[in-house]
Amino acid sequence: MTEHQENTMNNQQPFNPNKYPANTTIHLTLSGLLLLILLSLTNSAYALEFKVSAKNALFDKPYTTRLYIVVTENLKAEPRTKVDWFSPPPMYTVDVKNWKGQRAITIKNNALSYPPKMNDLPKKTYRVQAVLRTNPDAPSAMDGEGNLISEPMNIELDGSSDKVIELKLVKKIPPRQFKETDRIKAVHFISPSLSQFYGRDYKIHAGISLPLNYDPEKRYPVLYSVTGFGGTYHSIHRAQRAMGSAADNLIIVVPDASNYLGHSVFVDSENTGPWGQALVHELIPFIEKKYGGLGAKHRYVTGVSSGGWSSLWLQVNYPDEFNGVWAMVPDPVDFHNFQYINLYHQGENMFYDAKGNKRPLARYQGKVMLWYKDFVQMEQVLGPGGQIHSFEATFSHKGKDGNPELIFDRKTGAINHKVAQSWQPFDINHKLKTEWKTLASKLKGKLHIYAGEFDTFYLEGAVRLLKKTLQDLGSDAEVEIVPGMVHRPVPGIWGKIAKAIEMGL
Repeated sequence: MTEHQENTMNNQQPFNPNKYPANTTIHLTLSGLLLLILLSLTNSAYALEFKVSAKNALFDKPYTTRLYIVVTENLKAEPRTKVDWFSPPPMYTVDVKNWKGQRAITIKNNALSYPPKMNDLPKKTYRVQAVLRTNPDAPSAMDGEGNLISEPMNIELDGSSDKVIELKLVKKIPPRQFKETDRIKAVHFISPSLSQFYGRDYKIHAGISLPLNYDPEKRYPVLYSVTGFGGTYHSIHRAQRAMGSAADNLIIVVPDASNYLGHSVFVDSENTGPWGQALVHELIPFIEKKYGGLGAKHRYVTGVSSGGWSSLWLQVNYPDEFNGVWAMVPDPVDFHNFQYINLYHQGENMFYDAKGNKRPLARYQGKVMLWYKDFVQMEQVLGPGGQIHSFEATFSHKGKDGNPELIFDRKTGAINHKVAQSWQPFDINHKLKTEWKTLASKLKGKLHIYAGEFDTFYLEGAVRLLKKTLQDLGSDAEVEIVPGMVHRPVPGIWGKIAKAIEMGL
């Protein structure tokens, strides 16, 4: 999950999928029936469609990919920038095959859509934009470098007649510029193992924060900080600011875990490749040789959210390579409690609980902000690279169709028990239970795990199970459920980490 959602939700309203007339529940009294007829006449009496073509010079090859139309009521914004988890704008998509851009692609009311069907958009003025996903490495269609986009266009829907909107892909999303300073550096490393997996040169990236008064002749302890979902190596600037003076005496590295299918969480996966191997045995030796790391006894790892899970996985899976972990609000560390869902239980459902109630995915100040089913439907439109898809990409076997096996049915929410069992090797609590005889001495004094009592994404339940396991095993691990805390870094944690590193744990 992303580690910064608590900063964006203060002004958010819970997503209401019933905002659009086509989804409105109407009681069929006589007046209700009349209202239904009026709605039909005013909102569905016309047909809307988009025709998208492309500037010839943009296509270096035919593309088999996904084409998007994004619609927003914000008439000054670029529509693609308004796509987020908590208040997504209307989106419409079609998949194209061997498209060269010259022949216009038509997107009609039957396109994959979220939340309303195209012809159910209320009458008003909108701003629209087309996006073509072409970057083979970026998880997001909406901001992936090199993806093709049209200029935004304002359109007015008055319901009086059919409307055909023509859009043309005319430019590429520019690369995000990395700002280097005397202390902030970027590393772009071609990974041998990932290159072999993908059959092409595959770069992984990292942001580096050097100590104050850095001396290239000296060697330093190194803290690896893994971002949450959606983070990149650009997050090194935020990491350095967050740590303040605690960053003065160590090297901080933010390795970029992102790939086309989402967040790698630095596991070796059938679908995304050997990201754990690439980090631990390739990127880390390269960085520490270049910038002067002190080695495994002075190497530490931390992270928040998906980065919290990643950091704990790295410490547990490579116990000799790291000398301590501070894992904050991690993604599910026990699949018996996957955001309050028991993946191992026969008959369990991702969308509904045993009483038939809708399952929430996110909450804030006691209010449900997202429902699981709504979120999954949105991801289906966005395609590979979303949070739920990312879990499957990292934990599932590769299916017969070449894609990750689905953990649940996208229409019904029914969990595939066989796939759930195949995820067990990545169940961190299970791994600790079954391998404790080997891991106990190697993890002594190294485990520091934190969850919020009211985690935004319901992640604290799994940490409670992990805490009990470690207590039963006699571990000295620090596992804390922080009272009142939501999905965020632990207050005051950076100074605590810096002090522990200074003391060599």
